[in-house]
Amino acid sequence: MNDINATNQAVFIPRRLKEDYTLFWSTISFCQGVRIGQGMMTPEVMTMTISNLSSTKYKLKAPVNIILEKYVDEVLALLPDLTLCGEGLSVQEAIEDLKADILDLLDDLEDIPESDLGMAPKLWKQSLDLMVEKCQ
Repeated sequence: MNDINATNQAVFIPRRLKEDYTLFWSTISFCQGVRIGQGMMTPEVMTMTISNLSSTKYKLKAPVNIILEKYVDEVLALLPDLTLCGEGLSVQEAIEDLKADILDLLDDLEDIPESDLGMAPKLWKQSLDLMVEKCQ
């Protein structure tokens, strides 16, 4: 989803970017699907790495660290640098959803000149350039 900011720059808003950046005890969660009404439940938090994007178009230059938050009925896979979050009923589902979000962000930013991006999308694009390359 693209929007135009006050300086007429295209601003990319990931589909899962949480508007109010709700701070949990463990980390910042960016999913719109996080259900805050579940009470004061502290998630089980762990880190892991992903080594591929499950894509034939893009590949990771090196493994990427992500954060997993396991709740009773859902798992969140977070990539805070890009304010992306995958969610699912299992760790694997959450990771695959996060990979899909990374690929969506890559595709959305690919054709937009950096001069037309706002500050946050510029940083996302720079991070993605360091993290991901196109397959040949």
